[in-house]
Amino acid sequence: MLEYQARTVQQVAACICDRCQRRMTPDDAGWHEKVSVAFRGGFDSIFGDGSEVGLDLCQECVRDTLGAWLRITPPDNDGQKYQERLRSEWDARNAGEPSVAPVEAPGADDAVGAGYDTDFSLWAREQAARLRAGAVDALDRDHIAEELDALARALHGELDKRVARLLQSLLQWALLEGDRRPAWYVTIQEERDMIPRLLADAPSLREHWPDTLARAWRRAQDDVCDATGLARTLLPMTCPFTGEQILDAAFWPGKPGEP
Repeated sequence: MLEYQARTVQQVAACICDRCQRRMTPDDAGWHEKVSVAFRGGFDSIFGDGSEVGLDLCQECVRDTLGAWLRITPPDNDGQKYQERLRSEWDARNAGEPSVAPVEAPGADDAVGAGYDTDFSLWAREQAARLRAGAVDALDRDHIAEELDALARALHGELDKRVARLLQSLLQWALLEGDRRPAWYVTIQEERDMIPRLLADAPSLREHWPDTLARAWRRAQDDVCDATGLARTLLPMTCPFTGEQILDAAFWPGKPGEP
């Protein structure tokens, strides 16, 4: 039997442009054209190893600062239809009417799966609009189900990849004590930060943690051999670290400490 707990989800309510200091909200016409950049500096980054880098720009400042390098493609017929729909929704919102425009029932030229194979972005926006409008019968249910399954698989794959990357660096740190690289230290610290975040966003991934660790260990063995040239016979047959140890900031195989 599954047990559930309530969870509070935060969403962005406003954004202030770092260049012009304009405050934007989801009700503003240019909300979807703003640009937000956020990343952590990696090893040997010009911003500083591990530094948090962020930037928010309104659409006007994006044009003024990056206009010379922007690639702007005029909309095709499908894009024009979507543009007209957005304008209709915006006009309705300003007139005090429901913000979601009515969704017509699909006809022969507007099948529920139209655009999925030709313009995925447009298809996704249309499905979202139909769902918000309550037009359940007009939804492309099969493709939506496929995408949700793919999303779940992608989360599992992302966790496997990150755990394998962490295990590789930990194993190299343990085996090559006299030749430890700063990049391994950075990777260990980075993944110990990111993996718990991923598990917090998708707690159900913890249910498969032993299987994840086993798959990641096999992948890590191959990666260590490829990266260092060590024979596989020199590596432990089974993972020498526990699931708790690999995420423990105080655990360092061999002699602890920075390189």
